Amino acid sequence: LRHDPLVLGVLLRHELDYKAELSGWMTTGRDSTSDKDTSIEYRRHCVKQGGMGWGAWTNGAALWKRHVLEEHIGRQNEEWGDGAELEFAQRVGAKYCTAQLRLVEGCE
Repeated sequence: LRHDPLVLGVLLRHELDYKAELSGWMTTGRDSTSDKDTSIEYRRHCVKQGGMGWGAWTNGAALWKRHVLEEHIGRQNEEWGDGAELEFAQRVGAKYCTAQLRLVEGCE
């Protein structure tokens, strides 16, 4: 998903949170160095504008582009105490989305 500048992470679950804005299904580009179809179907899982809170619980387990987090978002601010994860997740969600992969054809 390197080609999608809005996707910063990939969710490691199939169910999604009601607080998210989902895009339509998209397909990554095909790898020109392979004879196999290496494209991946995914959709963006983004903050719902004007919606309820966006926190660590809305994303769950995911793989992240850590170098982008460090460069464009920064670290968690521990001065927030118990609210540090929420504040960090809101900063991430204000700028980026995660991706949900389609693992089974026709699965919505």
